[in-house]
Amino acid sequence: MGTCDLRIGHNDKLYYDGNIGYRIYEKYRGNHYAGKACYLLFKLAKNMDYNI
Repeated sequence: MGTCDLRIGHNDKLYYDGNIGYRIYEKYRGNHYAGKACYLLFKLAKNMDYNI
């Protein structure tokens, strides 16, 4: 369906790209998968005591 990632740390690249990234393949778009993935990554970051 796609990919998602949690980028830990702070640097110049993350300043523009952000700490959470995702890509949903075109045929799976419109099903709220990106929102669900971001929610899970946010919960993971919170459980790791990482402030994003």
